[in-house]
Amino acid sequence: MPSTVETIETHSNRSLANEPSLPIETILRGGKPLLCVAGSTHDGEEGPLFDAYKNIKARYPAFRLVVAPRHLERIGAIEALAAKKNLPLVRISAILNGSKNGYDSGVFLLDRIGVLASVYGLADVVFVGGSLVPVGGHNLAEPAYFARPILFGPFMSNFKEMAEEFKRSGSAVQVTAAGLESELVSLIEDAPRRRSLGSAAKQVLERHAGATRKNLELFLKAMGENKAQAGRAK
Repeated sequence: MPSTVETIETHSNRSLANEPSLPIETILRGGKPLLCVAGSTHDGEEGPLFDAYKNIKARYPAFRLVVAPRHLERIGAIEALAAKKNLPLVRISAILNGSKNGYDSGVFLLDRIGVLASVYGLADVVFVGGSLVPVGGHNLAEPAYFARPILFGPFMSNFKEMAEEFKRSGSAVQVTAAGLESELVSLIEDAPRRRSLGSAAKQVLERHAGATRKNLELFLKAMGENKAQAGRAK
């Protein structure tokens, strides 16, 4: 598993530093909502997410959903799908640019590049996309860095070892499209479990980051010893 702790921290801090006067946190966390961030979603994943949102919202009015598509050229199709399902979807960029419409919306579309990592840090639960459809999944390290409970689907071939370790250590939950809603409800209703999953995810990431640093130190030490031996041999 690659070490990405320093990269995520730097990227997140830079993203937040470049926020406009109305920060994303004000939009998404206002009113103390229950926030699910669905990151790097692909075609075929927004449908189950929207269906789950509608049912959960009826039970938990504070529930909010952020959809962050992997490819921004799909935004029009996502908006059309939301309209078909009668969901009030609003682009975050529109609010940041001064629009008052949709400020209290329950479904937000993240249409800006470079801020997903920091938005993960605002979530109560994270779904990592590219995994409900046969894309191969995406990296779990960013939500793990923020100690967030992670859900992902059955298609994680691009991150197979990482996904297996997160499941094995109780750091994430694998779901199907049919089981997405029930697992979200389970996490919404169980704050201690959310904290436990998030903490375990953070520990997995830190353990691997520490191992990577240790291996690098051993490598550099060996390189130094080899150079010294080569020098003595001359």
